[in-house]
Formats: sequence, C-alpha cells, structure tokens
Amino acid sequence: MQHKASCKAFLCKVLFAGYLVFAAYLLLFKNVGKVYGMTYSEYLRSMYNVIPFWFVYDFVTMPVKHPIIIRRFLFNVVGNLGLLLPWGILAPACIPKARDKKRFLLGTLLGITAIEAIQLFAMLGMFDVDDILLNMLGCWAGFWIWQHLHQEN
Repeated sequence: MQHKASCKAFLCKVLFAGYLVFAAYLLLFKNVGKVYGMTYSEYLRSMYNVIPFWFVYDFVTMPVKHPIIIRRFLFNVVGNLGLLLPWGILAPACIPKARDKKRFLLGTLLGITAIEAIQLFAMLGMFDVDDILLNMLGCWAGFWIWQHLHQEN
C-alpha cells in the first residue's frame, strides 16, 4: 500500500513539473525575440489593460464579428481559464501548504500578477487584468475539483 502511495506522489510531481515547464513556456518564453516595432516607452504605454472585462465589452460592441475575431475571443477565454486549471489541481496535490484555500488563492493571485508585470516590462506580452481574472477563475475551478476529488479519497 505504501509503495502505491509513493508511486502516486511521484507521478503527481512529474505531472506538476511538466505542467510548470509548459506554463512557463506559454507565459514567458513563447514571445522571446518578438519585435513590436515601437520604442520601449511606447510599448509600456500601449501594452496594458487595467479595465476589467474590457475584452468582453470590446467583443460585444464590435459591429461586425469576423470568424477570426470570434476564434481569438474564444481562444483568449478558454486559454486563460484552462491555463491555470491544472495548477489548481496539481499544486494542492503536490504541495501541502497549498491546501489552505486562502493561502493558495492569494499566492496564486500574487504570482499571476507578477507574471503579467514581467510580461509587460520584459516585452514578452501585455499586462492584462482580464488575463488575471480568467486565470484566477480557472485556478479556483481547479482547486474546487481537487477539493472534491480529495474528499472522495
């Protein structure tokens, strides 16, 4: 029985490590070397959004919705929700301190905000409050799934 539990813990850590590498690539390394055609100060002034749900407002009020725009909108929503859903399941499964809901959600919020700031200041993407909100929703959903799976065991 103990061997089965240690195999399960090892598998969880391997999955968690793989997820972290994948997420780091998407969040930080995917856009390395991308050229934006503007100065650093122009980039900083134009690559941020601090208005919650601006992308929803922008999409809903758009008079013509081309299939490419619809695809980008759905990719943004599903991608940001789905990106941190595994974090919400794997982090509490592998890190005992992450099992406290308040600590987990606060730590995740600070981490996501830091990543968004790094994306902005390192010219790797934009700082977007919508990304933070959707990532937190995905993370919370993952944590909820973990709690329900954990209660059954």
